[in-house]
Amino acid sequence: MRNGDDPRDRAAKPPADEILQRRTATRAPPTLRWDVAAVPLEGIRILAVDDDPDTLDFLCFILEREGALVTCVDRPDDALARLKAATEANRPHVLISDLAMPRKDGVWLLKAVRALPPDQGGDVPALALTAFTSQATTDQLAEVGFQMRLTKPMDPATLVDAVRTLAGRGVTDPASTS
Repeated sequence: MRNGDDPRDRAAKPPADEILQRRTATRAPPTLRWDVAAVPLEGIRILAVDDDPDTLDFLCFILEREGALVTCVDRPDDALARLKAATEANRPHVLISDLAMPRKDGVWLLKAVRALPPDQGGDVPALALTAFTSQATTDQLAEVGFQMRLTKPMDPATLVDAVRTLAGRGVTDPASTS
């Protein structure tokens, strides 16, 4: 007889649905602080750049769930082209860029953006996404014009608060909310 075929084994173990009921009955449902009603990004236009498809999907999902209008691209060249082509009516309020991308990275992108005149998006508030946490990285980001930096992996509530801050709609220190 194989393991698990003994009728006594089945009688001793409760069915899976009973185990699930016990687990969920003892826990309160999770409260997600980043629910649309709690932290709205309604109408905020965002240009998000990341070469990693999973990270880009995550960013777009979280921000769109909050009501933001998100344009997601996987290359800095594409982001720069979209920013240059944008009109006043569809220019992003916030730029979010990964730093470590092949060929042209987030620092290259922001230097190119900052070289644009303001009416072409040269002054768009910018958020850097990075796995690097050193003070040198923070200083370099500030020098090229990033206003904020979030470390990957990022907390959704912190991401939303950072976007709200950069768009002029929220908290002043998103790091204090994580």
